[in-house]
Amino acid sequence: MKILFVCTGNSCRSQTAEGLLKTLKPGFEVFSAGVKPEKEISKYAVKVLKNIDIDISEQYPKDIEIFKNKKFDYIITFSQSAKNKTKEYNLKSKKKLHFEIDDPFGATGTEYEILKKYERMRDDILKILNRLYEPDNRR
Repeated sequence: MKILFVCTGNSCRSQTAEGLLKTLKPGFEVFSAGVKPEKEISKYAVKVLKNIDIDISEQYPKDIEIFKNKKFDYIITFSQSAKNKTKEYNLKSKKKLHFEIDDPFGATGTEYEILKKYERMRDDILKILNRLYEPDNRR
């Protein structure tokens, strides 16, 4: 199974999804990309995954353009701009899915409040992945 997660900056949501799914399904080929990639992954995304024993500190933001001629079983988008760009680039997949997940990038507040926003994002993505990739629920 080959999966591509796409969001806006490839610094939070799609990186989180990549790290989670690689852990949940080690045999899957999992990638992530952004339509406007940031320079680095959010330290908060790294932290909230580290809190559940997943290390994404070696991952880095990638531009969706590098996947232009690749084929996937699933392309999963987390922002409208990502959904639009996958259509524009005509990325090939057996199935395309879209989930609106709040982007915590640039969140303000105390450290605790920011981490809570990232934890909510992580948990929302984890719920989606668990629904999609439980053996009886594969779509």
